[in-house]
Amino acid sequence: MAVFAVCKRVKLTGTAAVAIHTVGDGRHGVLAINVAALLAHKIKLAVTAGAAPADDDWIEFNAPIPLGGALERTGIVAPAGFKIFAQTDIANSAAVQVWGLEETS
Repeated sequence: MAVFAVCKRVKLTGTAAVAIHTVGDGRHGVLAINVAALLAHKIKLAVTAGAAPADDDWIEFNAPIPLGGALERTGIVAPAGFKIFAQTDIANSAAVQVWGLEETS
């Protein structure tokens, strides 16, 4: 079994859902997501194996984050191929980080 560190950082420059991280082939991950508010906005977060989030994939939906605030979700367990998505209602309003560990299955 091999262990891999995950550290992805993305500024959300638009308002469409963006895949921040995909769990690698033959791995499973334990991940955390942090969203820092560059402007006040509402954030959506999803975990899915699909190409885009479906209604039942969202783990946060329009959660308000004030300017300077943050939202963190930890303990997200995801199998190979699952993606972490983030979406904001205001462009350039959020910096998203995904970190954690992935292990080979």
